[in-house]
Amino acid sequence: VSSITINQVSRSDNGTYSCIASNSGGFEKETFSLTVQERPDPPIIDSGHTSTPTSISVTWTFPYVGNLPVTQVQVQYRETALSGPWTTVLLTGSHTSYSITGQEPFTFYTITVSATNAIGDSEASAPVNVQTAESTPGKVTDLQAEGTVSSDSNPQIRLTWGPPDAEKPKGIILYYQVAYGVDEDSIGGPQNTVGNQTTYLLDASTLVAGSTYSIQVWGVTNAGAGEKETTTVAFQPVPSPPSGVGVASVGECACVSGDVTDRAAVTVSWNPPEGENGDLIGYRISYSRGEPGAEVQTVTDGTNAQLDDLDPASKYTVTVAAYNSLFSSTGNELLTVDTADGCPAPPNDVNAVQVSNGSTVHCNINWSAPVMTNGDVRSYTVHYR
Repeated sequence: VSSITINQVSRSDNGTYSCIASNSGGFEKETFSLTVQERPDPPIIDSGHTSTPTSISVTWTFPYVGNLPVTQVQVQYRETALSGPWTTVLLTGSHTSYSITGQEPFTFYTITVSATNAIGDSEASAPVNVQTAESTPGKVTDLQAEGTVSSDSNPQIRLTWGPPDAEKPKGIILYYQVAYGVDEDSIGGPQNTVGNQTTYLLDASTLVAGSTYSIQVWGVTNAGAGEKETTTVAFQPVPSPPSGVGVASVGECACVSGDVTDRAAVTVSWNPPEGENGDLIGYRISYSRGEPGAEVQTVTDGTNAQLDDLDPASKYTVTVAAYNSLFSSTGNELLTVDTADGCPAPPNDVNAVQVSNGSTVHCNINWSAPVMTNGDVRSYTVHYR
């Protein structure tokens, strides 16, 4: 019996082989085929993928199945931005497509595919990253309404909010829409923001004082309009500034302990504003040594206040504004006040020189003015013993 042995066969050995026997009387030829069976090669994921906001459809081909039928396909996927475990789906048979469902909108996923035959498993395919489609956004966050007055004295409502789905956006916000009415059933047509800015000035010149308005804001992506967030605003008139504002320094001298850090104080008083001012909540006193408004003290009870912890021997400007739940008035005309003198620092460069003139001996004492006077130095006192 004759035989042939092929060692370390590989797929290149697949084919038809012939054995020929010959002698002087002729020849005989026998033909046979060799099929090498092995694990499949990694599948190739097609470049064309379709997706919805919550699903991805992926297809693939088998470049080489090892001369055996594919009995199982393994699909693995995970969110690209995360390094967590893979989700594995096992498909019995030689499937060439699968729809992954239950995904997050506008999110990249990494996908691999491997195949199995009777010999074993293929290596995983080259991974592909696929993004799910956009969906409509959720509600905007932290919707706030604040009254303001334009440069031409028209009342406005400044709306501010945070973007929806901040931790995991559902799409790219193209713009926001704003609408309002006296209730949700009578809300008018929406107005669009410029791009995806999260602030909007609403013209309030036609709103009626004493009425409550519903204001809605929502985002828009390529998938459409998102959920609406609603806030209510009780519209108030812009209050007038207080009248009869007066300011005075407390005491003539702020020097209490002999310490140059002793502080001064002033008192401020006013009358309530005239006219229709809505439901006044209180007053804001703005004061500073330089430009107005550097410091603000709020008063919600009464029409007077004391400003403490001021620098002595200093000129302060003071103005008072009234405010309600929506608007603040302009301040009254700027008033100025001089705080009381404080404790001066010790004199500098004190020097005593003994001088003899015959039988008379005296001492000349010299010094320079303090670095910090905290007011006008009126006199010096010399102590000796």
